[in-house]
Amino acid sequence: MTAACHYQYDGLVTGHAYSMLGAITLNGDKLLKMRNPWGKEKYTGPYSDNDGRWTSSLKQQAGFTAGDDGTFFMPVANFKRAFASYTVLMYQDWHKDSV
Repeated sequence: MTAACHYQYDGLVTGHAYSMLGAITLNGDKLLKMRNPWGKEKYTGPYSDNDGRWTSSLKQQAGFTAGDDGTFFMPVANFKRAFASYTVLMYQDWHKDSV
């Protein structure tokens, strides 16, 4: 799943594609786990690495690790503001071996 950032928003790079790695609900907040393929993150919005909302318990539930690794969480509402489009692809290996 990929998403194209079309707007300057909370430190995201405009005109850049990000990967969507997953989704999780924490304390009633629906979050998307995102990744900048450049391996750097500049997201500064809610649930960014340095955000005060992260407790030890929430970090454990989300599998959160802080670091400039390109991976971050963001609320779905913020995702909708920053990303004008996204693509979901499905892959299945339809190859069959001869019997």
